[in-house]
Amino acid sequence: MPSKLGYNEYRKAWNPSLADLLAARALVKKRSLHDGRHAHWAQESNKSSNSVEENSWLLSYLDVMTLLLVMTMVMLAVSEPMISSAKKTAASAPATPNTQPVPASESINPKINIIPPLLHKSPFGHLPIGQLGAEVEVIESDNSMRFRIHNELLFAPGDARLTTEGLQLLDTLLPTFMMATEHHIAVQGHADNSPINTTRYPSNWELAAGRAASVVRHLQDRGIDPLRLSATGFADTRPIASNNTLQGKQANRRVELILELPRPEN
Repeated sequence: MPSKLGYNEYRKAWNPSLADLLAARALVKKRSLHDGRHAHWAQESNKSSNSVEENSWLLSYLDVMTLLLVMTMVMLAVSEPMISSAKKTAASAPATPNTQPVPASESINPKINIIPPLLHKSPFGHLPIGQLGAEVEVIESDNSMRFRIHNELLFAPGDARLTTEGLQLLDTLLPTFMMATEHHIAVQGHADNSPINTTRYPSNWELAAGRAASVVRHLQDRGIDPLRLSATGFADTRPIASNNTLQGKQANRRVELILELPRPEN
C-alpha cells in the first residue's frame, strides 16, 4: 500500500455519503500515523515530516465535507416536520359555508349576467298579421299599426279604381280588421310630385283622395262597420322618400291603412 495520498486520488470525494467520508477520514488518519511511526523507527525525520504535511490537507478537506453533509441532513430533518405541520393546519382549517372554488379563468374574466329588458306586450299581438304577404309592409307603433301598400299593386296608373289584384290584396287584411272590432281604420292616399291634369283628377289631391275612398268603399262592402272607417288624401305633401329618383317616386305613391287604438273617453 503506498504511503502517500495525493489530491488526484480523491477527486471523486465531492459527493460522498456520510459513511464514505468517515471511512476515508479514518483511513487517512491511519496512514498518517503509520507514516509517522515508520519515520520515527527508521529515524528518517525528513521523510516522515514531508509525508505528514502532504496528507494533512486531506484531513481538513474530509472534515469540511463531513460537516456540510451533516448540516444538510439536519436541515432536511427539520424542514419535513414543518411542511407536514403546515399541510395539517391547512387541512384542518374550517371551510367557509356555501362556497365553491372559482376556476382561474372565471376569476380573471368574470361572466356578467345581463338581465334582458321586460318584453313589450304589443296591443296588436293577438291580430293575425302573420298571414300577410310581402306586398304589405307592416309598421307598428305604441298606439297604431300601419299597413303600407304601393299604388301599383292596387290601381292602374292615373286611376282610382281598384284592380282585381288590388281587391284580392285588400281581402287579405279583412281577418285582421274583423278581429280588431274596437279599432278605427284610417285610410290615407299619397302620391309623388309628378303632376296630373285630367277631367276626373285635376291634381294629385283628387287622385289621392279618390284612391283612399275606393279602399274604404271596398272594406265597407266586405262588412267593416263604416263608423270605423275614414278616408283622407294627402297628395304629395307627406313623402317618405326623395322624389328625385324613380325608386323614391314609387315609394311615395302608396296607400296606408292605419289601425288606431280607441281613444279613451273623457
